[in-house]
Amino acid sequence: MTVGTSLAADPRRRPLPLIAGLGCCLLPFAITAAADAVLIRGPDPGTGAAVIVTSADVRAEITAAPEPLRTRMTTDRAMLIETINNVYRRKALVGAAKAGGLDQLPAVQAQIERARDQTLAIALLDSHQQALMTQIPDMLARAQEVYQAQPDRYLIPEQVQVRHILLRAGTDEKRAARRAEAEALLQRLREGADFATLAKQSSDDRSAVEGGALPPFKRGQMVPPFEAAAFALKQPGDLSPIVTSEFGLHLIRLESIQPEQQRTFDQVKDAIIAKLQSDWLADAQETWRLGIVDPSKSQVDHPALESFLVDTTGGQPSPDATPRQDAHKGP
Repeated sequence: MTVGTSLAADPRRRPLPLIAGLGCCLLPFAITAAADAVLIRGPDPGTGAAVIVTSADVRAEITAAPEPLRTRMTTDRAMLIETINNVYRRKALVGAAKAGGLDQLPAVQAQIERARDQTLAIALLDSHQQALMTQIPDMLARAQEVYQAQPDRYLIPEQVQVRHILLRAGTDEKRAARRAEAEALLQRLREGADFATLAKQSSDDRSAVEGGALPPFKRGQMVPPFEAAAFALKQPGDLSPIVTSEFGLHLIRLESIQPEQQRTFDQVKDAIIAKLQSDWLADAQETWRLGIVDPSKSQVDHPALESFLVDTTGGQPSPDATPRQDAHKGP
C-alpha cells in the first residue's frame, strides 16, 4: 500500500491528506496494534532514512491534547486519522529542520531547553497534585462549622417579578410632556385593561415584546425609584403609581414575590466542601512548592541584577534598586 508523503509548500495552508484512503481500516489497526506498531513510514529529508509514526507516537499525541479534543480523537475516525497525519507532518518538518542545521542554532536550542524545563516543571506539579488528591481530609465537619459561622452567606434574598410600561423621556421637560399619557394608561389599567397588551402597544422598553415582563430581581439591581416602587407592592396584581426615573415614566404591576429564604446545610454542603478541598489543595501545594523554591535560601548578585535590569529596559538605576549591605555594627 502506497502512502503519499508530499507536504504543502506553505505550512499555513491545510496539507492534502496523507492517509485519507485508509479510513476504512486504519482506526481498528491503530487501536489494537502494539505500542510500537508503525502506522506511516516515509523518507526523512535529513538522513534519507525514514520518517516513522508509531502507535505510541499517536497515543502520546492524544494524551497531550486538551479535552474535549482528546475525546474527539478517540471517538471520531476522521479526527484520529487527521491526528496521525499531523504527527507525520511534524516529524517530516523536524527532519527537514535538522537537515538545514536549525537544531544547532543557539536560539533554537534555548527554546528547546526552555520547553523541556517547562514540561518537567509542569509534570512535577501535576504529579504532586495527584498525590495530594489522595490525602484530602474529610471536610464534612469543617463545612458544618463554616455554615454555622456565616449563615447569612447562604440566604436567598427577597426577589420580585414585575411587568412594566416605560414611556421613555430623558429630561424633565420630556417627562412632563408625557405625564398625561402615563396617567391615561394608568387609568385604563385600573379599569381592568390587560397590562401585557398595553405594554406591547405602548411601552418603549425592549421588554414590550414580552408584555412588559422582567426577570425576577433582588434589591440593588434596578435604579432606586423603580426598585422602591416594585418592592413596595404587596400582592400580585397590585399597580404602582407613576414612577419617575432617569429613563422616563414607569407603570409597574407586581407578578410575584419570592420571600427571603435560608438555604439548608444539605443544599449548600457540596459547594462548601468543594471550596474547602480546593483551598486545602492550594495551600498544601504552595507549602510544598516553597519547600523547593525557598527565597530565603537563594543568593542574589544585586550589582549584576541591577546592571541586567538597566541594560535590558534601557532605564536608569534607581537609588533604591540595589539594596545596601548593612554597615558592621560594633558591640
